[in-house]
Amino acid sequence: MAHQGSSVQIVSIENVDDGQVCKLDIEALKRVLTNEKVKDRYISVISIAGAMRTGKSFILDYFLRYLNARYVRNNITDWIGEDNSALTGFNWHGGMERVTSGIMIWSELFTYDAANGNKIAILLMDTQGVFDSQSTVLDNTVIFAMGTLTSSHLIYNIKGNLQENDLQNLQLFTEYGKQAAKTTGQIPFQRLTFLIRDWGAAKDAPYGTKGGKIIIDRQFNPKVSQKPELKEVRDHIKSCFDELNCYLLMHPGFKLTEDQDSEGKIEDLRPEFIDQLKDLLPRILSPESLVLKKINGRLITSGELVNYFVPYIEIFNSG
Repeated sequence: MAHQGSSVQIVSIENVDDGQVCKLDIEALKRVLTNEKVKDRYISVISIAGAMRTGKSFILDYFLRYLNARYVRNNITDWIGEDNSALTGFNWHGGMERVTSGIMIWSELFTYDAANGNKIAILLMDTQGVFDSQSTVLDNTVIFAMGTLTSSHLIYNIKGNLQENDLQNLQLFTEYGKQAAKTTGQIPFQRLTFLIRDWGAAKDAPYGTKGGKIIIDRQFNPKVSQKPELKEVRDHIKSCFDELNCYLLMHPGFKLTEDQDSEGKIEDLRPEFIDQLKDLLPRILSPESLVLKKINGRLITSGELVNYFVPYIEIFNSG
């Protein structure tokens, strides 16, 4: 199932004599966000972030399938595709090596005219996997913070379970973004979804949003008192986002993960995993689920979003 468009790198981390700098390809960004078709539309930015090799680009390519079906072909009954159709879009593959570097966006925004008169453009953003052997803590923090600052819906992709270090890292990344956002007053951020992949404790918390709510309650509204430092981490995260969600997604099947040349075909996935994709994606991408990007409480357009990338990059580079 071919897609219109391609992935475009807009942010990269480059080595210079005295360290590293964050580089923005402003021309590439403008080509995507300021063309006549989308520049005056309100924008919904869906960004995915998390550790490397946890399937972020893979899941984004299923996002693309849904978006193409819903907003290009106007057909949401068979968006999942044929059993033998290869998964295309953002570059991904199995194995140990990092695929995405910096921040990538999809070159074609998807458009939708809402019943209330709002004209909307939808942007997908993929960020490099953090905590690999090639990146510094600063690299990871800048990339994650940029994704948080510029998105309206941040998906924090986590493998296995929501651990304390995941929350501590999120606190670091959001605090960094929060400091940068003081220039625009863009606090708090909007929607955060913890997408927990390869969930293996379905007896304790069932797959999907039902189990996700159990995880959120357990982590953020515990019945027993927490140590002050643990409570501080959670209070910080809650203060940063308008809304916290969680979704528990099963392992896609070993046929996919054991074959590094796998093309992500439906026939390689567990049927139950496909059912969960069919439940998850409308919760993020259907018209009623979209979160429109706000800064200072005001909806901003696709063309206006460009103006926020530049100062954020400058702030990060200034230290």
